[in-house]
Amino acid sequence: MEVLISRQFNEVLHFVFGGFCPLNPPLVGDIEAFGSKSPRMGDLGGYPNSQSQRLLFVQFALISGILLLGSPTYAAELDLDPKVIQNSPVLQRWQKQVPNVTEEIKTDPSFRTRLRIGYSASELNLGIEDLRIDRTRLTTSANYQSSNWGADLHYYARPLGSYINVAPLVGYRQLNVQGQTIDGANLGIRALFVLSRGGGADISLTQSWVAPFSSEQTGLTTLSIGYALTHNLRLSTEFQKRNSPIQKESRFGIGLEWMP
Repeated sequence: MEVLISRQFNEVLHFVFGGFCPLNPPLVGDIEAFGSKSPRMGDLGGYPNSQSQRLLFVQFALISGILLLGSPTYAAELDLDPKVIQNSPVLQRWQKQVPNVTEEIKTDPSFRTRLRIGYSASELNLGIEDLRIDRTRLTTSANYQSSNWGADLHYYARPLGSYINVAPLVGYRQLNVQGQTIDGANLGIRALFVLSRGGGADISLTQSWVAPFSSEQTGLTTLSIGYALTHNLRLSTEFQKRNSPIQKESRFGIGLEWMP
């Protein structure tokens, strides 16, 4: 029976293969390239011959059985070499228990915790971003510079697997502006746009106010862009605009982020 790959099914394939299956990059790329053209199973090149193609076929059949037919197609029925099953965490996992793939896509964070080191306004910048607290939607971030340090809590309004998310933030921050210190509560909101899951690429825009409702209230507008160079290493850039009663200034920073 020929099964058409829908947009949603293509996303499931990308999630499962990208996260668990050690396929060759060209093979995965071929699947992603199908996009909304809805190719047929036959477009994958007929019945798979190589080990990696056979593994792809089995995982395709497993997911098809769960999502589209209501019951799984097991690897044993496809006469696979036991070594293929032993080398595939996906097959082993699905044989033991059928996971709720749709739910996992929603709850598995589309971003990762990052340890950051860089320079901004000729100052060393150290920090940690989006450290998840338990399995909740709550994360914490903290950074240190000689003229700007503090920590914040964010609570994301949408599931962490969402490509677009919004989080109110609350925390504490201290600023050194022309030799004067401005410190107090830091209240605001963050918008997150995920371009590639798992920390591959994302953009965040944060607007907050330090010492709000006081004569020293200072607005901070921060635009951050991150792009992964390897599985664990990212390049990050940050543009920040400060609006305080003492001084209005803009800062640009660049750094590296390590994703554990």
